[in-house]
Amino acid sequence: MELPRGVRAWAVTTDALVREVLSGDGKVFGKHASHWAALRDGAVPPDWPLLHLVLGEHMLMRDGAEHRRLRGLLSKAFTRSRVEALRPRIEDKREDPGEDLTTTARRRRVRHHA
Repeated sequence: MELPRGVRAWAVTTDALVREVLSGDGKVFGKHASHWAALRDGAVPPDWPLLHLVLGEHMLMRDGAEHRRLRGLLSKAFTRSRVEALRPRIEDKREDPGEDLTTTARRRRVRHHA
């Protein structure tokens, strides 16, 4: 897919693909910024507006043991009961109370990239 300012990236859009990416060895689909050839090769401008998300020191951008360690820490806070308790606040964020959150997220992505 193409992100703002012409930066190209992969988008994993189905459950099957997510499982394939997450079960891999991190060599083809590594999450850490060091795996992103466009960034290494200078194709991503230093003032790119999403760069702080890619370079962030957080669980979503970590692979392997470090990702599992951070996920383990977070999983203690996001138990099933805690997530269910957050459901009303999350659902209040929907633009249209009649649609589910997946539809809302999809519509926002389409509008953002239109």
